Amino acid sequence: MPLGVGEGAVWITARGNVLTRFNARTGAVEATIKLNGTAPAAIVADGSVWVSGFRDNDLYKVDINTNTLVQTIPLHPSPRFLAAGEGAIWVLNQGDGTVQRIDPPTGQVLATIETGHPGSGGDITTGGG
Repeated sequence: MPLGVGEGAVWITARGNVLTRFNARTGAVEATIKLNGTAPAAIVADGSVWVSGFRDNDLYKVDINTNTLVQTIPLHPSPRFLAAGEGAIWVLNQGDGTVQRIDPPTGQVLATIETGHPGSGGDITTGGG
């Protein structure tokens, strides 16, 4: 069950294309946000919730203040794993093994890094510059 934690909430994408916001202290459902496609991963960073859209090759940006989908960012095939750090959102695309660097304020793809390792596994993290 993919989840992100931050901004006083727990964000879960357990029902395919719905992101649910739970109050971190009480567990009460605070919002449900319909996304455009299947969502296997979620992280909270830079005032937004970022959700990978695996089947539609997108990254979804959800505003934490309004609980609305505010941007859909086209990516390479099968975006799955997400990380935040170094001033960016990082996405590992399983379809072609690329890593894409996203600018949080604009949603612009800043870089696409060819790793040469497509496939069904993997993960991604940031740190150390």
